[in-house]
Amino acid sequence: MRRHLLPFVTVLAYACTNGGAVPSDFNFDQQVDDEAENNQVSSSNVKMCVGGANVYLMWIDNRNNFKDVWFNSSSDGGATWSGATRVKQGSGDASGLSLACTGDHVFAAWEDTRDSDSAYPNIYVNFSNDAGRTWQEQDQRIDNDPEGRYISLAPQIAIFQGSVHVVWFDQINGAPEIFIATSSNAGRNFGDPMQVSGDPENPGEYWSGNPRVAMDDKGRTHIAWETTKSGTQEIFYSRVNETGDNFTPAQRVNLGEKPGKFFAFAPSMGVSGDNVYLAWHDTRGGDGLDMFYNYSANGGGDWLQAAVRLESDAPGSHESRDASIEVVDDVAHMVWEDNVNGGYDILYRTAKAGVLGDAEIRLDGGDSPGTGNSVHPKITSKGDLMITAWEDLRSGGDSGRNDLFYNFNSSADPARPWDKNRDYRLSSVQAGSSFTKDLNVGTDGELVYTAWLDFRGGEEDGDVYFAAVVPGEAISTAEDAVAAGLTK
Repeated sequence: MRRHLLPFVTVLAYACTNGGAVPSDFNFDQQVDDEAENNQVSSSNVKMCVGGANVYLMWIDNRNNFKDVWFNSSSDGGATWSGATRVKQGSGDASGLSLACTGDHVFAAWEDTRDSDSAYPNIYVNFSNDAGRTWQEQDQRIDNDPEGRYISLAPQIAIFQGSVHVVWFDQINGAPEIFIATSSNAGRNFGDPMQVSGDPENPGEYWSGNPRVAMDDKGRTHIAWETTKSGTQEIFYSRVNETGDNFTPAQRVNLGEKPGKFFAFAPSMGVSGDNVYLAWHDTRGGDGLDMFYNYSANGGGDWLQAAVRLESDAPGSHESRDASIEVVDDVAHMVWEDNVNGGYDILYRTAKAGVLGDAEIRLDGGDSPGTGNSVHPKITSKGDLMITAWEDLRSGGDSGRNDLFYNFNSSADPARPWDKNRDYRLSSVQAGSSFTKDLNVGTDGELVYTAWLDFRGGEEDGDVYFAAVVPGEAISTAEDAVAAGLTK
């Protein structure tokens, strides 16, 4: 595995304090939004995508007195960056950012208020075909509401070869419905939006929202969302064909109980070939939320007749929520936050061909079970390297300040033997001294990439930070530098 190169400014600063000597195993995070700390610029919605040898970052900030979409990129694993570039061309406020990439093609979608007198957002897009060096001179609006009279939210992007699919939920027909718009020419033009959820004869009859999207290697778009069709919040699914002009009938996947009897929330989806997994948390177990998943072996055509509960404790006895899934062949690698030990820990379990694997294991092994409140896990992989990262309050106490940690494995074995007895810290400030959010994790198969919003420069205005490390190494801190004699 290659070693991450230290940012030039960091090398210079530390070398000046120690006669030019910097330990080869030192790693540092870095601010990449090209904004000075404490400058009252507020950033949000940090997104990261890894495309081949490139790392792409996108975020929203108000440096121009309205909320713009900004971009930065690195072609050398985060050692150097091209510089912040404004992507959004209009003057409206942006929110709800989504980012997708494949190789040198980078695509952004967001909510935008430029067309509305009532600050109702439309869905806008822009793209680059040269790794972010240049963007289209005009953004494209892709929803059916040119005057911004209705609310369109939560765009999600899927890319396959020259096709780009954007999914969102939209109240143009009354209660929100799920829509998709497709471009067959790499984002240059989009067809008319197509309504995926609800009754075509009675659109807007009930609420559908919070979509999730994934693309398989045949170019099919898999969409999951929450809906109140049965009276309570439940999880539904549909698959859109390669050209984006036809879709399968919506199916309820939180099966095993009568429709509308319990609530199901927050779908997470993973796809590999014809293997489709969906996970969510729901209320069927009793007082506490439980994690469930369902599985399709034929690309979403059929599902297990009853959803499978993921945890091994008594149903409803603790809170289990916020799942993330990585699917490799027919194996789903699932992580979630769980307070079975008192405070929240990050738990991991697999399913193979829909069949639940061995008992869950805890991945936040650097502190005692239930003491650190580890939350919002994200899991990803490439090749044999699999990574889970999360937010963690073990050092922040009651202040709410949190740190970032990760764990990894590098085995091709589907059982994935993690180092469950330890974890690795991802930010350089003193433990428990900052507040972070918007954690992203990615990999090129060699390095662990993470990006996030960090408030170390002030409690009001966050900055965009990035870190890259060799698996099994932590980000170096000021305390590490003092211990190594680099600085006082």
